[in-house]
Amino acid sequence: MKDCQVRRYLFNIVLEYRKRISIIISLMLISMIIGIYLPLVNQKILDEGFIRYDIISLCKNILICSMLFFLKICIDYWKEKLRIKIYLEFKKKLNLQSFNHLMKMEYFFFNTKNSAEMLNNIERDTENVSRIFDSSIFFTFTQILNIIGGIIGLLLIDFRITICTLLTVPVKVFFSKRFSLINRELSQEYLKVDKENARYFGDAIEGIKEIKLFGVYNNKRCKFQKFQEELYRCEYNLHLLSQKNMLVDNIIAQSIIVLIYFIGAEYFLNGSLTIGSIFSCITYGSYIIQPIALLINVEFQLSGIVPSIKRFLEFMKMKEESETGKIADINDFTGDIVFQNVNFSYEKDKRIISDFNCIFHKSCINIVIGKNGAGKTSLINVLMRFYPLDSGNILIGEKNIKSFTIETYRRNFAVVNQNIYLFQDSIRNNITMYQEFDDDYIYQICEMCEIMDFINSVSLDYNVGERGCRLSGGQLQKIALARAIIMDKPIILVDEMTSNVDSLSTKKILNVFNTALKGKTIIIITHEDEVKNIGDYVINLTY
Repeated sequence: MKDCQVRRYLFNIVLEYRKRISIIISLMLISMIIGIYLPLVNQKILDEGFIRYDIISLCKNILICSMLFFLKICIDYWKEKLRIKIYLEFKKKLNLQSFNHLMKMEYFFFNTKNSAEMLNNIERDTENVSRIFDSSIFFTFTQILNIIGGIIGLLLIDFRITICTLLTVPVKVFFSKRFSLINRELSQEYLKVDKENARYFGDAIEGIKEIKLFGVYNNKRCKFQKFQEELYRCEYNLHLLSQKNMLVDNIIAQSIIVLIYFIGAEYFLNGSLTIGSIFSCITYGSYIIQPIALLINVEFQLSGIVPSIKRFLEFMKMKEESETGKIADINDFTGDIVFQNVNFSYEKDKRIISDFNCIFHKSCINIVIGKNGAGKTSLINVLMRFYPLDSGNILIGEKNIKSFTIETYRRNFAVVNQNIYLFQDSIRNNITMYQEFDDDYIYQICEMCEIMDFINSVSLDYNVGERGCRLSGGQLQKIALARAIIMDKPIILVDEMTSNVDSLSTKKILNVFNTALKGKTIIIITHEDEVKNIGDYVINLTY
């Protein structure tokens, strides 16, 4: 991604919040005027109050100074309040955008990405992108007002000191450019190592059982430690660079103060400047060099954010599920499911389904059998439109499944997957999928699925834990089947649903297909002879 695209993105963000930014700039303008006047008041306090012993002038100017200072504090508070609101709103917007985009992305993306790595990248990038409204960066773009105020103030006192102060700016420019380049390189390296670390960490968590079984803890720990050492090195260099940048700022600021003291001393001795004027010059000098340092530091600070902006924009451009269908009427969803010359592969030149022709009969139990790797589960994936076909067509009745909107299409299916996922929520919500059903009806469905004994021992509001970790494999499958039944969809897809269920429960559960689910189009993938026997049709996948 090019830098011009990043700049366009930043410009559009500023444009979106332009009204509140305009208010902040207006407040900055008022603050600048107060800032110009405050050193002049302080000058009078020194020259008229202390040096000339004018008590009335001293008290009057101290009162004016206090009132102006209090007003400036109030303005700064209002500015910061507005900025914080923009920052939090923008961060919330990025998080919502990320979530909505993830929910719409093509399914195969999630099978090729480590979940821990993916979430770590999104969280880090949204946090970094939000930093464009951080106080240090956001107000950098309005500090030009302080510079103007400082220059005006210095010119009111002495133009020669103004020129000497401005001559230090090129030095700061040189160092900031240098530090900015190094910072960008270090930030990119850090993001790369952090991404690899997150992927490795997620892989270790997913494979924790194998780590314990095969005793590879030391191997995994050593590699993880290497990642941590690399992250430590990168982060150390980033923090050290920031301190070097701050050190240069302080040296330049102190140099200006020393310069003003020397020049001011000469002018004081010949009577052209007062003590108050010299101290006012120092204040105005800080008005110039500090904002200039911030303005020049924009590049330094953005160089740490730009890599995250690029990665975030690249993520947001990742392909979402393409919506080609126009039919949104559920009543059009009738007929046999017909596969016509279907070819499908997850990877190029590694075909899983080849020239497949088949009819899954409406209102019948269709059994799919075949060897491992024959493409049984892949049939469900293409039928649910999680993956596009290489070629061929899938019809329901006489309509191509692509002619239906994705939401309408999937709303007609209930699926019991081989690898069942339950949300970290109650049994009730995992069965009803957050829809409203009467408890008696839920209990009736659970009775059919042989899960009532367990529910009676806990409750429908029992939290199943992360991924259903508090349940056995059989209980997971029974809850998934109960979910499929209660949804009352016209088509039921089942993938090895009785693999973890005892023989007695299997018989009772299989009876459900000829009772509660009778009349629905059912496709069951199985290896078990007992399940095959309930089928009206058997499709044997052989390639």
